Amino acid sequence: MQILHNMSAVMAAEQHGINTSNYQKSTKKLGSGYQINTAADGPAQLSISEKMRAQIRGLNKAVNNGEEGASYIQVADGAMNEIHSMLQRMRELSVQALNDTNTQEDRMAMATEMDKIQAEIDRIDTSTYYNNMPVFQEHEPSYYQIAGNRVWASNQQHAVMAPDNSLNIHLPAGEYVPDTYTITVPDGIYTTQELIDEIDDAFARMSPANPGFVLEYMQDGRCSLNFEGANGQPTKIDSVDGSLAYLIYDCYNGLSTMNLLGTTAFDSSWPLKITKDQNDEIQFQIEPTDGSPSTTVSMKIKPGEYTRAELIKLLNQELVKYPGVEAKEYGQSCIQITGGYDNNITGLKGNMFKLELGTEHVYTSVFYDNIRYGTTIGTPAMTTGKTYYNEDYTNKIKIDRSNDTLRFKYNGNQITVKIPAGEYIIDDISNTSKDNLTYFLNEEFKKIAGADISVTAPSVYDSSNGTYE
Repeated sequence: MQILHNMSAVMAAEQHGINTSNYQKSTKKLGSGYQINTAADGPAQLSISEKMRAQIRGLNKAVNNGEEGASYIQVADGAMNEIHSMLQRMRELSVQALNDTNTQEDRMAMATEMDKIQAEIDRIDTSTYYNNMPVFQEHEPSYYQIAGNRVWASNQQHAVMAPDNSLNIHLPAGEYVPDTYTITVPDGIYTTQELIDEIDDAFARMSPANPGFVLEYMQDGRCSLNFEGANGQPTKIDSVDGSLAYLIYDCYNGLSTMNLLGTTAFDSSWPLKITKDQNDEIQFQIEPTDGSPSTTVSMKIKPGEYTRAELIKLLNQELVKYPGVEAKEYGQSCIQITGGYDNNITGLKGNMFKLELGTEHVYTSVFYDNIRYGTTIGTPAMTTGKTYYNEDYTNKIKIDRSNDTLRFKYNGNQITVKIPAGEYIIDDISNTSKDNLTYFLNEEFKKIAGADISVTAPSVYDSSNGTYE
């Protein structure tokens, strides 16, 4: 039996396979640039290599993230540079407006430019994005918003006068201490944007410190009250009231219960003199809102001279007997007695409320200032509105179904006037154009039999820009 073989060929083939395998390994190392490519190349070395490779890739991605963060900051920095330039321009205009060589038209042009710059700053704030994300975060991590339902033009004029210059923010009782915050703004005539700025300034000055309230003028012209929780704490607003709440709500109730609001304006250099049996006695009733029996309160103030703070202290020494009832500041210079949410203050009596009709001596009261406001003999009854209009720099008064009804009582009779929808100006009655609201109302009142009612549009001087409205 003969077995044929070719051992030299087999050995050559085996060697060729070894050479091919070594060639592939060398080629792989050359192609990848790594000495260790598989565990067969060295298990320990591969472990070290993979760990280093992971670290290197992580560091490369960290560098990438840093570059993207730098790009984000560059976008924000560019926007801030633009805003900074605009603020510098606003400062220039403010200084320039102080020059008495400017005419009324010059100042109006400066005011218009200021409004435009402020609108552009707001636009940059809300439209600066990076990778579809807002660069300037709109809210804190925790926030609560009361969205307004009234639309205001940024240059709409608002007249603010004490005591109608307060805003009260109520937080849920038991969850916050304190649970009520009140701010007031100085008397004056403001545009919408200026009034919001004043309110935010009042937030900054409030005591106790502002927990995070911001009044925001939205792009659509609405005002929203935000409660921003900077540290992520829960945020919630129970209600908002007070005279300035009209900025937010189309209808507002001012105060939720009946309070006694004084009109006597105290001055730091003007103490009130209390005279025995003339202006020293006050009586009123506390009527609980739950329907329980009312309580009559009578107080007498010892004769002497008192500042507002001293009178509030004296009144509260007596009112401490009645839970929930207290005397407190109202506006910048007046006094109020409030029953909070649980009581109404009514049934006012006492010589603090009497009118001095033709007497030799006139005594100023804690609550009704007869010296400053005079008597009522021969004085026609009137009500004064607080919408200011100037054809050169305010928009027309827009009337729609939400504000087209004027209703009041005249000698006990109900008077109702409907105003057609449209845009109106406010001008002297001599202007008989159909869009003059003053002329229209007077024509409507002429149709009411036996009524002697008229509407006037007096000019009011605005010292901030040297114009009359």
